[in-house]
Amino acid sequence: GATPPPSIVLPPAPTLPPCQLVFSANVNVRGGPGTNYATLGRATAGMSLPVTGSSPDGAWWQVDFNGQEGWVFSQLASVRAEGECAGVGFAG
Repeated sequence: GATPPPSIVLPPAPTLPPCQLVFSANVNVRGGPGTNYATLGRATAGMSLPVTGSSPDGAWWQVDFNGQEGWVFSQLASVRAEGECAGVGFAG
């Protein structure tokens, strides 16, 4: 019988930590994806918040803000997304 070819073992892909936003300045956290929504509070410099979703247009990140659903504008220079953010789904 034929000898089976040696199996190729791929190293496991590096797993990134869950997506989070890291703030380098004070940023408003709002109650919805728009500046017309009320401000829930402020994320302060050095703070990080777990990302729970994004708006369909990608302009806003949905975050867990002290147990509340908060929204942060993604285009701010003081907001950096870190971790596995490509797989974050749209917030419904």
